Amino acid sequence: MPSIWFARFASYVTGVTPPNPPPEFEHRILLLGLRTHIEALLKGVPIRAQFCLFLVPLLLSPESLIAQSVNCAAPDVNLDFRPTAPVPGTSGTSAKFTVIPGGAVSPSVVPNLLSHTLSDNHAYVLLVDSKSYRRAYNRFEFDIYLKANLQNKNLPLYRFLVWEESIGIFPDSLADAEANISGPAGLDTVVVRLPQHSDDSPNLQVLGLGAAYPIGMGSGGPMTLGIKNNLTDLHVLVSTTDPEIEVTSTRCPLCWSKLSAKIMHDRLAPGSGTSLITELQPNTLEILKRFYLPTPADEPQDFLTITVSSKSDFGGADVSQDFSVPIRFTPPGLYLFLSLLAGALAGVGMRLLLFAQGHKQFDWMDALFQFLLAFLVWLLVLVLFLVRINLTVLGYQLDPTSLIPAGLIALLAAGGLPVGNRIAEAMRK
Repeated sequence: MPSIWFARFASYVTGVTPPNPPPEFEHRILLLGLRTHIEALLKGVPIRAQFCLFLVPLLLSPESLIAQSVNCAAPDVNLDFRPTAPVPGTSGTSAKFTVIPGGAVSPSVVPNLLSHTLSDNHAYVLLVDSKSYRRAYNRFEFDIYLKANLQNKNLPLYRFLVWEESIGIFPDSLADAEANISGPAGLDTVVVRLPQHSDDSPNLQVLGLGAAYPIGMGSGGPMTLGIKNNLTDLHVLVSTTDPEIEVTSTRCPLCWSKLSAKIMHDRLAPGSGTSLITELQPNTLEILKRFYLPTPADEPQDFLTITVSSKSDFGGADVSQDFSVPIRFTPPGLYLFLSLLAGALAGVGMRLLLFAQGHKQFDWMDALFQFLLAFLVWLLVLVLFLVRINLTVLGYQLDPTSLIPAGLIALLAAGGLPVGNRIAEAMRK
């Protein structure tokens, strides 16, 4: 590990603290440092400046090191970025920039850069290497170049490494950042548009969340929701393999035999969306066992947590977001019909017993009318339920799409007042 020890010694001499280099670049760093050190000796570079020759390879990207040599003679220009607030109106959030000088480089790198920006007084030219946008050591970083006058090819071109760290949580964006420049042409400022990333950027938004999503008990099927890119000017890449999209039950894991999810498109443009399809297989017996008692009609019976990982373009952090989907189970049509049939027959039967106890003659036409009335009343309650008008019976908000409440509605409707009064008296005792 000779180059790491030399880098630590050079750090002590120069006052610059480099990050620990990845092991796979250890030999590259050592060879490049030795080569540039010999070149500097031949050119008469001072000893103190030569220590930087070993630091610069540690601070710059490994790909750029192999492409060109670096001259670490003390630069005569300085660059500094001011922290900015990426989202207007946010408080306590910003991107913090740390600028590390990398020395003079060959002007041949200029044609490879995509854009350049003149400073306010046209004294300097700032060139951002968008191809160098990357994440390293849990931060966003990139290379930037500065020159006093782009037209004069004899003037040196200086390279800087910029570290960007987030303060607070904000959506990733392309936002303006102000740079202060000092050098032979005097003081100047320039505003450049840079990616600004948060460690917990809310990249995605799931649409359609709100009221409990109805899930049929009898057979599995897809639950389709919308998911959109929540950012205004950056693409988002959704992870579908490592890690996969996860779906977990919060209240009743045993109520599900299968839970999985997928998306139709994994790369989303700013503001665009796609379908989030969740494959569900309910466990009907477990659901009936857990939820046999009536529950309020607007109360979810389970919550599914969908975990989605994503990252934004240009070096965004891997962000994991959890979305909670309220679930309410609905029985199959056959089960619901059987519950209504059982409730109607029970109501008519109880009405017959009460008439017999009172020595009243039972009218079979009346029994048939009450039997049919049970289904009509259930349909009426269903219509009221669909328009958000809830029916409360015996202290419960009845959901006509659930088995027990549907049977109870049919029983009370078929039994009529005699059965309803007898039940009320029994509950008061």
